[in-house]
Amino acid sequence: MLRLSFVFIIIPSLCFSQIYFSVNLLERTDTKKQIDNSLELCIGQYLNKDIIVGLTNERSVADYIEYGYSPVQDSFIVSKNQIFIKYNLENNLAFNLTSPVKSLVKSLSPSKRIRVGIEYYFYSDNINNVDFYVNYNALL
Repeated sequence: MLRLSFVFIIIPSLCFSQIYFSVNLLERTDTKKQIDNSLELCIGQYLNKDIIVGLTNERSVADYIEYGYSPVQDSFIVSKNQIFIKYNLENNLAFNLTSPVKSLVKSLSPSKRIRVGIEYYFYSDNINNVDFYVNYNALL
């Protein structure tokens, strides 16, 4: 049944709509205070001119916390893939919501790992459709 829905629903909707593709190359987290080289791919589809829905290979991580000890930051991989919704507020400003697809850790619910954020596009090339942006997100 899943294969049929993929063939008859998902493929035609991607073929007859505009595709969104993004590559994130650098990442700085508040916990590490350093810039890491990461390769995160995002692919989605425009629902209308302002809303994009899609999937990303960005990992959802959680801290290991035990009473009386310092937390081990970003030690649990909750999910290897996430879904996202992006809403363009203005020409250079967007709101995003990211949630794990499913949880690999039974005690952590995907609904508790939802992140909300904002993106600011500081360079946009309309001829080649290339955008450079910074974003900040936090747990909901």
